[in-house]
Amino acid sequence: IHPSYKWITVHAGDISMSYSPYTLGGHQFTGGGIDLTPDNWNISFMCGRMQKPVEFDSTNTYTTVLAAYRRWGIGGKVRYDHKFFYLGANMFLAKDNENSLDWKPDSLGIKPQKNLTSGFEAGFTLFKSLQLSGEYAFSFLKMDIRNEDKMNFYQAFKVAADYSIKTHTIGVSYERVDPFYKSLGAYYFENDIEKILLNYSGSVAKQKLSYNLSLGLQRNDLKK
Repeated sequence: IHPSYKWITVHAGDISMSYSPYTLGGHQFTGGGIDLTPDNWNISFMCGRMQKPVEFDSTNTYTTVLAAYRRWGIGGKVRYDHKFFYLGANMFLAKDNENSLDWKPDSLGIKPQKNLTSGFEAGFTLFKSLQLSGEYAFSFLKMDIRNEDKMNFYQAFKVAADYSIKTHTIGVSYERVDPFYKSLGAYYFENDIEKILLNYSGSVAKQKLSYNLSLGLQRNDLKK
């Protein structure tokens, strides 16, 4: 259910929310959330079960999930939108319950994890035609919360510039994601990549025909 009143919207049940592709990126959860949009602000909170426990069953050969710990998550986002700029920050924390399974599936490579991710975004409009934007995120990931080893630290960022002339826009972007970067709030995304992208879009015939062209270069295996 998603009841709303003026600038307040509440979410409850089996839902999904998105803060960033690097933090909480559309992962479904069972719980609740709220979106507040007073004036130029966008404030969001969520809390719920990200993953239900699944016991290993050797007789079930058709399941795509061999086993899984119960996982809970909590997060929040704040963003301010102005006519010429925007600023935002978000955070997401997820942790598995190591006691949610009777049989520990270590032999399957499945271990209870803990993850803290946070992201920051900003954008500016200059000279009414030039738009600059950027996003930075980091992830602290502990692959096994039963061990006292320190958390792994990963980073990701993306910057872009777009220049518009009437119905035409030309832009360039650069993105880098550390090897092994991972968020427990996203199902899948690319890591260990560096990408440079040129794009050009526009419309002709009185905006009845639009097109979008892009050309990019990608490098993998960043640390060889």
